Amino acid sequence: MKILIVLLKHLGDTLLCTPTLAALRQRFPDARIDVVVRTGCSALLQHNPDLTHLVEIASMDPEQRNWRNALREWHQLLHTVLCQRYDYAFDLSDSDRSKLILLLSCARVRAMNAWNQPPSWKHKLLNRLATYPWLNAHQVERNYYTVFEVIAPGTTLPPPGPLVMHQAADLSRIRALLPDIDWNQPYAVIHPTSRWRFKQWLPEHWGTLIHWLQNELGWQVILSSGPASVEQEEIRTILAHCQTRPALLSGGLSFPELARLFGMSRLFLGVDTMAMHLAASVQVPIVALFGPSHESIWRPWGCHHALIAGACRCKQNRSITCDKSRPFPCMASITPHEVQNQALTLLHATPSPPSR
Repeated sequence: MKILIVLLKHLGDTLLCTPTLAALRQRFPDARIDVVVRTGCSALLQHNPDLTHLVEIASMDPEQRNWRNALREWHQLLHTVLCQRYDYAFDLSDSDRSKLILLLSCARVRAMNAWNQPPSWKHKLLNRLATYPWLNAHQVERNYYTVFEVIAPGTTLPPPGPLVMHQAADLSRIRALLPDIDWNQPYAVIHPTSRWRFKQWLPEHWGTLIHWLQNELGWQVILSSGPASVEQEEIRTILAHCQTRPALLSGGLSFPELARLFGMSRLFLGVDTMAMHLAASVQVPIVALFGPSHESIWRPWGCHHALIAGACRCKQNRSITCDKSRPFPCMASITPHEVQNQALTLLHATPSPPSR
């Protein structure tokens, strides 16, 4: 059997597809399973034994988008998909580009989830429409049940498994970038930033939380962020509100190394980001702060976690009306006291991490 998965989304979405890939490999151990992702997302699937071939296309970075790169990517893509004659091809992106790739693949069955969608000419590019009702389902479940409704109809399925990072990472570069951390003592990782400002919490609240972790609990704190300028600016603002200084980690680690760092921590705290999903892949306890994102869809999957969701008018109305250039009022309404209480409750309910 030959299966094609097209997932032209972002980093977090790529990681959220790993339970579906694992389930496909378990059910069809000899199948060829090829995956098409956006350029930049492949690092989350490299060395994953559940897939056979990985193709990158359509970079997430606007600076990498040009005719030369596009022609090279499409040449590689067509060389892969046109030769295979897939039995099944799935659009898990719900995008025009994904549907075109499925059409070009000439797969015997070309499928997507069309639940709650009006009939469209684009659906005519496909020949199988799944109807799994995903409105309040997690994204992991949407991927999983969409695929298996088509590929194994009528089968009683186990629930989707956990997120998976297959690459190993040693500690040498992690320790080199964090020389002040005592690895024999507990530490928490805080990842407070997102490329979307409206998802972020107030900097002064993060400062209060860092002080509580370091002074009240006696823990070390690692403040993590991506390398983007908007995230670096937010980190500087948070540091200005810190009474005690945390260790800083701003880029520099690969995804497997970040996963190893998160997995050894006692607690991960952050907003709705790829880093939160990466922490979930190593089953570290997570306190996640949600505002406009639907926590039922994007909550940490497959790990002990606590959710704190501010009351969001935009989410209730299904239309964002707040100023996207700053944290939304729903995020600002979350208090440090709420986060502290949820963190303590979660810690009492979960075991300590494995030895380093």
